[in-house]
Amino acid sequence: LGPVAWSGQRAVDLLVLVLRILHHSIALCGLLSPRLHCNEVVEAGIGDSMSSTKKLGHGFALGKFMPLHEGHLHMLHFAQMSCHKMTIMVCSLPDDPIPGTVRFDWMKQMFPNANVVHHSAIIQQEPNGPDDTRFWDTWKKAVEDVCFPTDFDAVFGSEDYGWKLAETLDCEYIPVNRERTMVPTSGTAVRSNPMKNWQFIPVVCRPYFVQRFAILGPESSGKSTLTEALGKQFSTVAVHEYARPYFDELTRIGKRTNGEFLLEDLHHVARGQDVTEDSLAYRANRVMFCDTDSLTTKVWTKALYNAEIEWLNKDALDRKYKMTFVLDPRDVPFDPDDGKRVMPDIQVRLDFMNILISELVRAKRDYKVIRGTFQERLEKVTKIVLESINEEFSPISYNN
Repeated sequence: LGPVAWSGQRAVDLLVLVLRILHHSIALCGLLSPRLHCNEVVEAGIGDSMSSTKKLGHGFALGKFMPLHEGHLHMLHFAQMSCHKMTIMVCSLPDDPIPGTVRFDWMKQMFPNANVVHHSAIIQQEPNGPDDTRFWDTWKKAVEDVCFPTDFDAVFGSEDYGWKLAETLDCEYIPVNRERTMVPTSGTAVRSNPMKNWQFIPVVCRPYFVQRFAILGPESSGKSTLTEALGKQFSTVAVHEYARPYFDELTRIGKRTNGEFLLEDLHHVARGQDVTEDSLAYRANRVMFCDTDSLTTKVWTKALYNAEIEWLNKDALDRKYKMTFVLDPRDVPFDPDDGKRVMPDIQVRLDFMNILISELVRAKRDYKVIRGTFQERLEKVTKIVLESINEEFSPISYNN
């Protein structure tokens, strides 16, 4: 069980605990869904498997969790199921490729019943040899600075440093899946190619990695049809335009006549479009396709009312997409949609498209204008998306 010396009944108790956890861990691998949060584990009855076993009092685990992945979740579920209470310390540095605040938030969402803390101070990261006592004293103080209380009974982990850390904190060390055989992945692998390692990314982390593609264009340019087809093509979510059902509902209950909308409505439309996209990002399969965005709503606000909404202007600049596809209306016959559309003239629609392009340039967004038949458009966009999936990941910050 390792170099830490145990004696008497304490050693017997811990040995029994480890053997029973091993038994339940095997069952857990087949029972846990990637979508289960730790509180759902308890609700599903899985967490009760240790009820007849003498649990440890206070468990501790730390790491960068960059990003949090299914291997981490196995280790942390193992630890939480082994203890009456659990402290998890997320460690970060200012230049980390994934911000520490993002990882801290992921951990709090995944483990709401644990004491999740964040250590962000710049301290020594590696010991200068096996006799570097100053290094371990520094980390002991770091733990004491952010964790309260520190009456740990055991440290859980899958790294060799765990033995020394446990000794430094005066508690036991319990290694979990050190060889990474049960969940074969690592933070480095996920960061370098999240698309290839998508199955190891917990649902709570997926919106950070999902590649978002916006489908923009003037009225009657084929946005909805292409977005829906792309969603089916890539077995992922297609984010529909929020404005259409919103105005249909206002018309249905008599608050608006057909085709009528007010400036105040555009606040709801812009907010609803953003929230719909961000909500569905949790269900996306590596990529997602968005029929319109806040930049489009900004252009409509200016075109219809010669007005600007301050928060919408900022939102249109801040939201990021892997690529934006602008659909040229000249290849699609105009559909008046029962009087709901207001741009029957092709030149007006082309002018609107050019305004969209100028706003995309201002926002420094990559875009491509797409022309052709429906099938030609679908093939062009599909080719670009497939090439993008095979690229290495570059972190994108989303302002949700």
